[in-house]
Amino acid sequence: MTHKVLTNEDYCGTLIWGGRLEREAIRSVTPPVRVENAWSAIIDRNTFDNIRQKMTSNAPQVVHPRVVPRFYLLRGMLYCACGHVMTGRSAKSHHYHYYVCNRGFKQGKESCNARDLPKEKIEKLVIEQIKQKVLTPEYLEGIVKLSRIKPFCVRS
Repeated sequence: MTHKVLTNEDYCGTLIWGGRLEREAIRSVTPPVRVENAWSAIIDRNTFDNIRQKMTSNAPQVVHPRVVPRFYLLRGMLYCACGHVMTGRSAKSHHYHYYVCNRGFKQGKESCNARDLPKEKIEKLVIEQIKQKVLTPEYLEGIVKLSRIKPFCVRS
């Protein structure tokens, strides 16, 4: 309720019809109709503006999820035996980290009784397997050969 009072200009005595603060109406190209002092204000305009400025400066910055570094390296790549994705979860005040079946987490252990996988152990195992099977000199040489671009001739 407090947030509504502090973000709605109606409480400053201003009538806004056809839009909101600093926005046009949804289906109209005309700006909203504003009538100052349409009724007695509950909050004075100076206080309202100061609070709006503080709320804007304190608002969290929205960052696209692809830009934020991920704490769980295998997030979205591990799947449970039941077919659902395994997501990262922490326990004991973020001291322990696990990959858990998302179905079991959301619907309860009755829906999937898979064990939680310790994050450090499973990530270390996957990295070791990648080093042994993918990052071999023969495999890397094959990738380099495949990626070489053949020269082309420009005919005049």
